[in-house]
Amino acid sequence: MSHFIITIDGPSASGKSTLAKKIAQRLGINYLDSGAFYRSIAAYLIEKDVPSEEESFLSTFLEGAQLKLKYEGSFARYYFNDLEVTPFLRKEPVAMKASFIAKQKAVRNFVNKNLQEISKKGDFIADGRDLGSKVFPFADVKFFLTATLESRAKRRELEQKTMGIETSFEKVLEQLKLRDEQDSKRKIDPLVKPEDAFFIDTTSFTSEEVCDQMLFEIKKKFSVQPSFFRTFICIFLKGYFSLFYRFQVFGEEYSRKFLGGLVYANHTSFYDGLLLLTLLGPNTVFIASQKVMNKNFLIRLITSLFPLILVDEKKMPRDFFRSCNRAIHRGCPIVIFPEGARSTEGVISPFKEGISSIIVHCKVKEVLPIYIGGVYTIWPKGKLLPSFFKKITVLVSKPIQVSGHEEVETKNNRAFLTDQLRGRLKNLEKHFKDTYECRT
Repeated sequence: MSHFIITIDGPSASGKSTLAKKIAQRLGINYLDSGAFYRSIAAYLIEKDVPSEEESFLSTFLEGAQLKLKYEGSFARYYFNDLEVTPFLRKEPVAMKASFIAKQKAVRNFVNKNLQEISKKGDFIADGRDLGSKVFPFADVKFFLTATLESRAKRRELEQKTMGIETSFEKVLEQLKLRDEQDSKRKIDPLVKPEDAFFIDTTSFTSEEVCDQMLFEIKKKFSVQPSFFRTFICIFLKGYFSLFYRFQVFGEEYSRKFLGGLVYANHTSFYDGLLLLTLLGPNTVFIASQKVMNKNFLIRLITSLFPLILVDEKKMPRDFFRSCNRAIHRGCPIVIFPEGARSTEGVISPFKEGISSIIVHCKVKEVLPIYIGGVYTIWPKGKLLPSFFKKITVLVSKPIQVSGHEEVETKNNRAFLTDQLRGRLKNLEKHFKDTYECRT
């Protein structure tokens, strides 16, 4: 799959930058701030005391100019003609100069060209005013955000006061009115809603609510249509378990709303993977150990029907985390059995720390725990064929929020997170034994 680009357009203070940063963090991709490109040019012109009033001068000046971007984690550093301009980007004179030069065709062409070139080097989400209509007309997903003028003015007033800038609601309101008029009526690349963009009015919603809505549309857009064969297999398995077992699922609403992400479960039986397919559907992707795959023909046969992301404990594949991220972006549930192998005693074994590494590297925000009960006695390790007409109970928990662990991967961080995840599954195990197992 080639690199993708997501665009967010809209008027000032509609929430574009805040939401772009949130989504970039949630998806583990980079954020392109188109406004910072204009400010980079402005900062250089001010710092070097370069005259810049004439468009003819700017056109000639930019012909040999270079604008570079370097990411340190999620933080971007901006360089113009080898001068780092990052510290100057938020200064008021730079913002005013950027607003002035952004009206020049030569400047807009220069910035657009650089945005397009940088977007070819990875997966990005970018915000601006003409990105979906002009700069990235073939973007994979486009959004257009708006809000009432009054609500945008309140947001901008709060933002400026938080930054220590003295202002008032009336002043900000007047500035936004003027900016809206300039953006919509300018001759070069006016603010317009792209026809294929998702329109969202953010007035009555929190940024988290809008972020969730946007992520849902992104994952839906990237989701792949499963083959008829894989769909048939899932339907067949659901019928099989319903016919030959007393099959119950509690908390299924959590799995239905979980559109793409990391799912983990206990592992006691050959049936575990098949049961999860009935619950999560034909887009399910399994993380499997290369060692186990090589040793077990039956597992190789079953899992050959569905996508796998293979991992070797001794040598991590170079593109392993990228493959995980791709699957999440495409709306696929990724299933991992963190114990690493089937339990020989029917209880949850200690977890490997690989699940925590995936969360950190892929910037996963929530994971879905599932406990599979009753299958250990039906088809445990070492038993040739399964028993029938017994009870199987699957407990789906509310997703666990795991944000805050994605910045730095350390041994203590991994161990703490791994224990937290195992603890939630142990709670489900206890609930199953206390509530459901005794009724079997």
